[in-house]
Amino acid sequence: MLMMAVIQPEAFDQAHFSTPGYRDQAEMLLRGLASNGLLLCDPSCRLLREINERVERLSTKEGQQLQIRLADLQKSDRRRVLIADRTVCSCPSSLTLLEACQAVHSAVKSDTLILDLASHTQLQSGGALPKDVMALGSYISSEFERRRHYCLDQVPPIDKMPLGEFDDHIVRLTRFSKRLRFYDKQIGKGSSLGGFRTGIGRILSLWIGNAHYPRPTLSTEIYTCVQKTHGPTEAIFNKILANLVRRLASDHGVPITLHFKEDSPVLTHDRYLQTDSVPVYFSKGFDYSEENGTLHRCAVKIDNGAYDHLQDYRNLRNFKPPTS
Repeated sequence: MLMMAVIQPEAFDQAHFSTPGYRDQAEMLLRGLASNGLLLCDPSCRLLREINERVERLSTKEGQQLQIRLADLQKSDRRRVLIADRTVCSCPSSLTLLEACQAVHSAVKSDTLILDLASHTQLQSGGALPKDVMALGSYISSEFERRRHYCLDQVPPIDKMPLGEFDDHIVRLTRFSKRLRFYDKQIGKGSSLGGFRTGIGRILSLWIGNAHYPRPTLSTEIYTCVQKTHGPTEAIFNKILANLVRRLASDHGVPITLHFKEDSPVLTHDRYLQTDSVPVYFSKGFDYSEENGTLHRCAVKIDNGAYDHLQDYRNLRNFKPPTS
């Protein structure tokens, strides 16, 4: 679902933009990251500062759209630029920019390292060019872009995915997130909680087992709605709290907060997982799996238009105060 890249700042040096088509390749890269990618940087944000400075120095014709795209990646509610944690990535200031990029790429295991042509040629001539390293000038025809496009538009329903693909997508979606939010109205019925526990638990296990950030920094929220036609609401709330929320928190060692909202027919039908970077639509909701791991028919897609919708969901009146 999400593809991860480290970019050498020199790839945005003014001199490269005299090459026909280079600006278009750079814009396609930034557009792709805005759709379903993450730009990964060092803990001190040196690489990000250097990229911003170089893009700002470009002429209006070459740089205006790139500045806009780059600013969009850095919006606080989108978080498409991720800063590597110091406990994982050591990146001393004495390193050159190329060395810093290589250090981040190696430490965080990003999908690609994108270089300027000179650095790409330098590594290639030294026999030290892994297949996941590319020059920005060849981005459009890269394996990274082909895979990014597949992850955005061409993934099949989860029961049709090859073995292991669903879990790989979940790891990609959650790995660089400190908080996960689950939105599923059907949980509020208080029935089939075992199915929700299995589905949410699978995601939590994959997230925690592969998380970039230390476990004490991780947290989870579950949003659902009171279903007054399905029985005494106080009893249903307590059942969800005991049999879903607290069991998941105990099983996975992560704090989980239940948000029990008043229902809204225009807001609560669709089911979502929200990471720090993206909202992810789950067509069936989170009872998508049998206890033995068999997956049900369910479409899972990044939905970049859902940020405001999910904010409205969180702003619904509380039926019960948030409870852990």
